[in-house]
Amino acid sequence: MQNNNKLGYTRYGNEQGLPLCLIHGWGLDSSFLLPIAQMFPERDIYLIDLPGYGQSYAQSALSGDFNATVEALAHTLVPYADVMAVSMGALYVLRALSHKDTPPLSSLITICSNARFPGDPNWPGFGSELIYKCRTLLTPQRCKRLLHLFIKLQDLKISDKSKPHPPSADFLQQALEQCRLPSYETLMHGINIASYVDVRADLENLDLPCLQLFGAKDRLVPAALTYALQSAELRSSYIFVNSAHNPYLTEPVLFERVVREFYDKVQSFYAGH
Repeated sequence: MQNNNKLGYTRYGNEQGLPLCLIHGWGLDSSFLLPIAQMFPERDIYLIDLPGYGQSYAQSALSGDFNATVEALAHTLVPYADVMAVSMGALYVLRALSHKDTPPLSSLITICSNARFPGDPNWPGFGSELIYKCRTLLTPQRCKRLLHLFIKLQDLKISDKSKPHPPSADFLQQALEQCRLPSYETLMHGINIASYVDVRADLENLDLPCLQLFGAKDRLVPAALTYALQSAELRSSYIFVNSAHNPYLTEPVLFERVVREFYDKVQSFYAGH
């Protein structure tokens, strides 16, 4: 579904249930989050596509404008929804939480995300060489090839060649073959946004129950971020020790349990206030 003021989305699950908004990251549209949606069939789920992806493909002109995308997202988020954002998608959500048009929300879960992706001596993140490599490898003719490489980078390294290929990698590669590829411009805009956007202040000022999830073997978002995050009431983090960038695929049973336990705490929190 799509209109001029909102981002496109796909609705899934029980329309009478509590709303849950899912926002994807760079390179992959919201169809890659269907395994999460399937974990919560009782919820009214909105699989939201960022500009240039999926149901928002026609809005690709917004992909290079971080603030315009934040505004569109603010108009798309559902009142009193729980929000779950993956990787770069959390940058938009964290900024949208302070936007005047964002409706009241219930909670936020970030999955393998960083409020500032590039690292420095005082902040865990990836090195500038990764940004340089992505910009160098990405050309209009190499979009699909780079996305396949990106999926491999997200997954677990397997040193033992006798072990089977991770099912998470199989799912992502198959989903990539079936989805509409974002344009070169959309992908490059995303790389640029990941290079310069800093929403650490937005995260610090967050007054919403928040759970931040990390993979211990993630090569894109270091789990060491847990030590740089402020603790507060109903603000916590969890590290999946056997996962890289996609714990909902590599440890799905544990992922669902951790998320449901968090939502139980959120409901108790609001019931007591």
